[in-house]
Amino acid sequence: MPSPDSVSDDLLELHVAVAPWTSKLLQCFGDVSRARRASVAELRAVPGIGPETSRRLRARLDAVRAEPVRRALRGRGVQLVERGGLDYPPELEHMNDPPALLFVRGEVPGPEVTKIAIVGARRCSAYGRRQARRFAQMLAEAGIAVTSGLARGIDVTAQVAALEAGAPVVAVLGSGLDVPYPPEHVEWIERIARQGAVVSEYPLGAPPRPEHFPWRNRIISGLARGVIVVEATLKSGSLITARWALEQGREVWAVPGPIESEGSSGPHALLRDGAWVLAEREDLAAHLPELAEAAEVPREPNGLEAEPRRLLDLITDGPRSADALARLVDAPVERVLTLLLELEVGGWIERVVGGRFARR
Repeated sequence: MPSPDSVSDDLLELHVAVAPWTSKLLQCFGDVSRARRASVAELRAVPGIGPETSRRLRARLDAVRAEPVRRALRGRGVQLVERGGLDYPPELEHMNDPPALLFVRGEVPGPEVTKIAIVGARRCSAYGRRQARRFAQMLAEAGIAVTSGLARGIDVTAQVAALEAGAPVVAVLGSGLDVPYPPEHVEWIERIARQGAVVSEYPLGAPPRPEHFPWRNRIISGLARGVIVVEATLKSGSLITARWALEQGREVWAVPGPIESEGSSGPHALLRDGAWVLAEREDLAAHLPELAEAAEVPREPNGLEAEPRRLLDLITDGPRSADALARLVDAPVERVLTLLLELEVGGWIERVVGGRFARR
């Protein structure tokens, strides 16, 4: 993986100052040095950049210096991946507006590893979480890497399920790698950096501005062979990711849901527009040879602590209520409910009729 020193001062300063406009400026000016020296008037002439943005970019270009940026990157263990370099993800090379530079912690799986994006609503239902876990585990157990944005809801549910299954995971952030968003996911960011990669187009210190997220979605879909949408409204970022995927020639799958649920409106709109329906393993296996060849082997609970594993063993014999389990293990029902929630979030159990819990 390249170090921060492997990139020229001009390109590093340009990208830190103007990301994500770097590629557009390079197209317009044809040369890093010319783009780096562009005046306010010249920047204003770039399509999409108005007077206010051109002044802000010029001020940043005047302020950014390469060496302090390099020191900060080294201190954070962040590598720079330049477009055209050996470590640049080839999946991104031919998309529209490919990022000129990526900031990376960990290692992005190479093209020999199939990547599938799973995205969806932040405010998702229990049904949506179950489907995100289900398909993420399915993919991970076949050695397929799950990519997403690590947002609340569907994104983090899918990526945690893939981590738990031992597969590589790629998280694409809409902020600098030192500004984790949402902040409560910092623990997962650390784990993903060890088991896969955390990637951003934005430099260290960049805040999670709303306009960053639709733009970063093109990287989520660009890295992947296809995108799975689990619960989304008609105006959600997940549908933006699906549109990027279609523009990039990727597959799009949509998980159908209850027709009265607002979270089903996005997937159902995608299905009407020709997306593949995703309800069963076979719906993915028809497009992914890795899934077709992989045997469905039940997960073994080797990594569970003694208390939740004991509950899981009891539930394996058949669905049980929290009260019944509390009596069997001679523990307060509040403690049992906490452990059951842990097992449910981990995808080991699910709630069934009568308020009981069953092994998934």
